[in-house]
Amino acid sequence: MSSRRQILRSTSIVGGAAAINIVVGLVRTKFAALLIGPAGIGVIGLFLNLVQFVATIGVLGLGTSAVRQIAEALGQNRPEEVAAARRALFWLITASAVLVGTAFTFLTGLIWRLMSFNPAEEFAGPWLAIAVAATILSSAPIALLIGYRRMVDQAIVQVGGAILGSIIGLGCLYALGPGGIIGYTIAAPVTQLAFGMLLTLRIPRIKESFSFPLIRAQAKAMVGLGLPFTVGALSMTGGLLALRSSIADRLGVLALGQFTAGWTLCVTYVGFVLQATGIDYFPRLSSVINDRLKANDTINDQIEISILLSMPIIIGIQALSPWLLTLLYSHDFSGAIVIVRWQILGDILKITSTPVAYVMLAARRGGTYWAGETLAITILVLGSSLLMERLGLAAVGVAYAVMYAAYSIFSFFIAWRLISFIPNQKIIKLYLVSILLVATETAVSMLNPYFGLIVGVPLSLGAAIFTIRSLHLHKLLLERLPWLKKMVLYRYR
Repeated sequence: MSSRRQILRSTSIVGGAAAINIVVGLVRTKFAALLIGPAGIGVIGLFLNLVQFVATIGVLGLGTSAVRQIAEALGQNRPEEVAAARRALFWLITASAVLVGTAFTFLTGLIWRLMSFNPAEEFAGPWLAIAVAATILSSAPIALLIGYRRMVDQAIVQVGGAILGSIIGLGCLYALGPGGIIGYTIAAPVTQLAFGMLLTLRIPRIKESFSFPLIRAQAKAMVGLGLPFTVGALSMTGGLLALRSSIADRLGVLALGQFTAGWTLCVTYVGFVLQATGIDYFPRLSSVINDRLKANDTINDQIEISILLSMPIIIGIQALSPWLLTLLYSHDFSGAIVIVRWQILGDILKITSTPVAYVMLAARRGGTYWAGETLAITILVLGSSLLMERLGLAAVGVAYAVMYAAYSIFSFFIAWRLISFIPNQKIIKLYLVSILLVATETAVSMLNPYFGLIVGVPLSLGAAIFTIRSLHLHKLLLERLPWLKKMVLYRYR
């Protein structure tokens, strides 16, 4: 199967699940906003960010490094290494979840003081430790499913965890109001863990004999690659946590709720594109990273499909964002538009630079990857802090666009140094056109939202038609749905 067709196949599976997950998440957020308002949404954002920050420490990047180890061993048909990698992953993740969850429980008071959280909410600490432990544990089954490239099972984990977690979380908010925020925060990671453990039972059992030296070697390799990845991810989540605290201190908790709404809107659709196109990308890139020609072709294909699939969404979100914020949250969140406008401009840079940045991980240059992530979050936090007094919440959006402009330059430069990667002419043209279209729609929308709507909707539809024709998605759909193909042939016979 060609690289492009492989990308489109995995995208159709994971993208469908991600789309359902997004719809469920948007519905969940809408009801949560109606039940507890901007202030409650701001607290949820803080709690989720804190859980993610601590869990990032506990995971140690093992989810990403395990995917690489398992995919590489499977690709080279070394079952003994696959077995060792699976055992090493299980032992490391279990031990980390227990240790980090326990430490979080006992250090709650210190964490609350360091982050300047509301002392009245300190009782939530031990409960959030459950969410931390579940998040760490869930990385193991997800890594196994991705490493084995079981895209359908991974999609089921996404959808099942999202639906059940939403039902439980919203039930807590409905029954307890703001007092249900803790249950809302815990529900998602626990349900995802449950579905992940259930689906991994479908992976064939390990039959190879126990080999402690091989397990130790696999564990060492996982930690060696995972630690720099962890530090990079930690820099990002820690920076966001510091940014949220700064917004709450300098602009107030209502502004924090506005930030959470705008940030969530952009992260949701970008996450959809990156997850739909990229979940199978890392194991594929890892398997060919030593062949520069194949690696370059894989990266170019990935960038092309990422841009083509994201363009209609990015332009459409920019055109509709004022009304989406009201629809997804309420009129009280209209102030978030100042962040969204600028953040969308930075998102096109993020979508094109992310596939290139994965070269560092596939080539085992974890330290370089960490440097790039640290550079990015430093620009975001410092830029927001310097501009906040003058621009208010808009400072975050401006700093976000600058962050990914710098990160794009860094990623492309490092990829060129590592594997001599240079985008082909087709990608360069597509890249420049996409930036021009998004910048134009952003400028028009800033001048007048209604004018932006008039320009943006037709532009988004045109981009969608171009994407369908360029990727032959209509032909792929007919191949995947034989009954639809027969219907079309019958109609035009």
